[in-house]
Amino acid sequence: MQQQRDPERLRIVVFLTDGAVGNEEQVLRALGAELNEARVFAFGLGSAVNQYLLDQLAVVGRGNVEYIAPNEQIEDAVQRFQSRAAFPLLVDLALEWQGATVNEISAVTLPDLYAGQPLQVLAKFSTAGVRSQESGVRNQKSGVTLRGRSTTGGWSQALDVEWPEATPDRPGWAVLEQIWAQTRIEALLREQRKPGGAANSQRDAIVKLSREYGVLSPYTAFVALEELRDEHTNRAKAQKVTVPVHLPQGTLREAFEPRPALPPGVMMASASMGGFGNQIAGAARASFERKRAPI
Repeated sequence: MQQQRDPERLRIVVFLTDGAVGNEEQVLRALGAELNEARVFAFGLGSAVNQYLLDQLAVVGRGNVEYIAPNEQIEDAVQRFQSRAAFPLLVDLALEWQGATVNEISAVTLPDLYAGQPLQVLAKFSTAGVRSQESGVRNQKSGVTLRGRSTTGGWSQALDVEWPEATPDRPGWAVLEQIWAQTRIEALLREQRKPGGAANSQRDAIVKLSREYGVLSPYTAFVALEELRDEHTNRAKAQKVTVPVHLPQGTLREAFEPRPALPPGVMMASASMGGFGNQIAGAARASFERKRAPI
């Protein structure tokens, strides 16, 4: 990351993991500080990957993430990685709202767009601010312009937006508030990781969102409190019970059990990643060596 960047090439970083990583915040903070306009693509292998970490790596690194289950064919994932890493369709995206008051957007920095990838943005809007610039009368329709850069230069597209008076009373729509709150918390956490971030104010905002909308955050937790009725006051004393936990699919128990000491002079052999690692590495090298498009 700290190496000098070639302005004519786009640096691609591939993160490949088949297990859990425990220091997520440390990894994400280091990536944000050292990214230097590189793009990060993550591959999660198996059934026990740290999905939160890989998703956030792709967001911070403005790349993408692929999950490959045990016994799943990997060719399609490798081809998607090659096409996305080599040919982003749009970069440096920005939204411009016309005739509406929109704030608290889920993504402070919009991601790059690749072939077959939608752009999803969650935000809060105020109907009181939706007014016609000519008459000043409230208007439930406004516009938004998406701007960015492609291989041919500047690009923009204008869209019409119709704002509802309130959240529609339809199945599934009520959960939009919680989805927005969760994505907003993730955006605040990303801002908090940046050097010089206002940690205290962002923490207070995260706690407020978590409590108001009932979503978890690193600073809050849901606690269940048991209320005993009179007939339960004389019940037997609680006992500690050990509950077995199943291993993730495709995981060997031997990997978590202590190994017997080896006889003197005997060395432990390690297995390589084999065909999968070779295919991913080959795709990565092909992307590294391809000259960056003039965008």
